[in-house]
Amino acid sequence: MRRRAATVAVAVATVLAVAPSAPADAGFRESRAWRGVRTAVNLPVTVAAYAVAVAAGASCSWDGREWVLVCARPRAALYGGGGTMYGGTFVTPAARPGACLLRHEARHADQYLLGLGDPTRFWLAYAVAEATRAATGGFNAFERDAGLDSGGYAGGAPRC
Repeated sequence: MRRRAATVAVAVATVLAVAPSAPADAGFRESRAWRGVRTAVNLPVTVAAYAVAVAAGASCSWDGREWVLVCARPRAALYGGGGTMYGGTFVTPAARPGACLLRHEARHADQYLLGLGDPTRFWLAYAVAEATRAATGGFNAFERDAGLDSGGYAGGAPRC
């Protein structure tokens, strides 16, 4: 029980303090160093998500601009809405997601890194953000941080 309470505390702290703000410098987030660290830390879940997506019939490819795997059109619904990021693997119903949406999803990979590659930390923090989004302006902190426009949350297709 103490471990669960500690995990919840870490999740809440992540939502309220860390995830929406670090690192804010877009230039740093786009550097090879940052993307290399992100890719390495997220690798275990990225590979697992890739394997599940391929087993579900998805067509996967590497996006060299955002440094993420994109797995399109799996037979099983392994995603919500326009897609779901698992570590560094974006699983989507779209045949070719646009650059704006991929930039938004890459930011989720950045946020995932802040949980040090532990899916429990990120997903719990995301669930807390979803549960409290009405009190914080209607969108959770992770989606606001990733960019509402680029994620298609501002109405219409994703735009940069």
